[in-house]
Amino acid sequence: MWYDRLEITDLTVTDPAGNPMIGTEKLLVNFSLSTLLSNNNINLDAVILDGADLKFYKINKDDSIRDLNINLFISEINKQFKGGGGQGNAKHINIGEILIYRTGFKLHDDQKIPSGMPLTTTTLTCLLMKPKPITLK
Repeated sequence: MWYDRLEITDLTVTDPAGNPMIGTEKLLVNFSLSTLLSNNNINLDAVILDGADLKFYKINKDDSIRDLNINLFISEINKQFKGGGGQGNAKHINIGEILIYRTGFKLHDDQKIPSGMPLTTTTLTCLLMKPKPITLK
């Protein structure tokens, strides 16, 4: 029997500033063992987020640069795969589809715009979303 599905429950990912960035009741990853590490890339058939809270905060990257925590998270993942694909090529994570159910999105930036008005927190609740296939590079 081949195992080709990974399920993680009650997952929390915290950003470097201590903010909860990703929290999900259930994360399912579907893959085919024969293509999981094809050509040194990581190939996933589908990723399913169910009952998640995605909280994107503007945080300090260094003393003078601020960016969204999710961008910094992806940048760190990319650093781990840099040059790991053989012959000087970087590995890629290829995801066939992402399904998102019962998920809330929150975007927060505590900086003030030049007029002095604080930016507000933007919240979006998603009951079902099926985006086009994406590739993280």
